[in-house]
Amino acid sequence: MSSSPRRPPLVARVAEVLSRWLEAPQRQLRTLQHRGDARYTHSKIALDVVLGRTQLEGRNTVGFGCVLRGEVSLGFATTLGRRCVLHGGRISLGRYTQLGPEVAIYALNHSLDHLTTYVNRALLGGQMQERMSSELVEVGSDVWIGHGAIVIGSLKIGDGAVIGAGAVVVKDVPPYSLAVGNPARIVRRRFPDDIIELLLRLRWWDWPEERLARHAALFGTDSRQNPDEFRRRLMAALESAEAVSVSGARSISTVA
Repeated sequence: MSSSPRRPPLVARVAEVLSRWLEAPQRQLRTLQHRGDARYTHSKIALDVVLGRTQLEGRNTVGFGCVLRGEVSLGFATTLGRRCVLHGGRISLGRYTQLGPEVAIYALNHSLDHLTTYVNRALLGGQMQERMSSELVEVGSDVWIGHGAIVIGSLKIGDGAVIGAGAVVVKDVPPYSLAVGNPARIVRRRFPDDIIELLLRLRWWDWPEERLARHAALFGTDSRQNPDEFRRRLMAALESAEAVSVSGARSISTVA
């Protein structure tokens, strides 16, 4: 039996666009049904998104076609590109973290030790779902995960880490490390160890917006081209932040 002829690329593309255009009213209706949800009020949620029980801290962006299932939480201003899949288990993303398009994070694994790995309802009414292992994936703040990367199993990606496009992450990634490949491996640290220590103390992602604005020059300084200036601005920001922290602690002590 001969297979049906393959459509020319242009024809296939036109057919795909037409199909999406015809489906748009249904997708928009499904989205509008959720507009009473406060999560849609304080964040930008695209069409055809499945949020499930996801908790959003606010100012989040979730791209077209994303599917989030399980116990998922997104920190302040964290963004997801188009067609990301977060399937838990438990998955937490910190603040100011960005996922490129088609990133997948799986915190739920099929058992390899039973007769079958099949868990859908077509078999025994879905009883095998109880044999799946629930994992915990923790992604820190200021993390960038590139297009098409996959994160699998119980692991932690530290603050400031970068995951290259297409990487498959199966173990912990330290803070401010760059991981690439399948399986992902650490190829370098983003900064010297002493700078990383200062950044982890700084925790700029927890700052209020007015403090971020005061230290805009730090964010705009290139650490490779101007390492001394970067260090100076970083130290100044850290001293300022720690002074505010000490002042706040003294105020609480006085009130008590």
